[in-house]
Amino acid sequence: GIAHDFNNLLTAILGYTELLEKLLPPKGRSRQYLSQIDRAADQGARLINQLLVFSSRQVFQPSILDLREIVTDSMKILRRLISENIELVVTTSPGPVPVCADRGQMEQVLLNLAINGRDAMPDGGTLTIEACSVRLRERTSRPLAVPPGQYAVLSVADTGIGMDKATQARIFEPFFTTKE
Repeated sequence: GIAHDFNNLLTAILGYTELLEKLLPPKGRSRQYLSQIDRAADQGARLINQLLVFSSRQVFQPSILDLREIVTDSMKILRRLISENIELVVTTSPGPVPVCADRGQMEQVLLNLAINGRDAMPDGGTLTIEACSVRLRERTSRPLAVPPGQYAVLSVADTGIGMDKATQARIFEPFFTTKE
């Protein structure tokens, strides 16, 4: 119920930003601020959708998306989340990287990995995000137990302190965390 109420508030914010957008001149700082409000409210609405998916009250909504676009669109918020002493390096393929996924879930994955990377680099470092398309041939695909073909790759790496064996053994548990 709270998620739906919050979603209703975000709908109002998005509606009012759309109305304000019609009143403002096409260029200028006010328009940029309004664009940031609109983007944040839209991300909030997607986050609510993820909460509803997580609580099994909302259906997962996969569609064909460009992974490059998801990574690029997430950069502003990721830059704000990581420390100034962390360099953010982003590399994407020149062409589209199509994936069938839920956009909100993909954005949440990027957000979570960036926050974990930030926390693993308290003294600074480099967070590298790559979105590309690769073609696996028979020889390369066999050890991975996947058929040959075209694949999308999302790679996130950091120069942080790493994980001990006990943590590594639990990383895929849904409610496991190392945070207090």
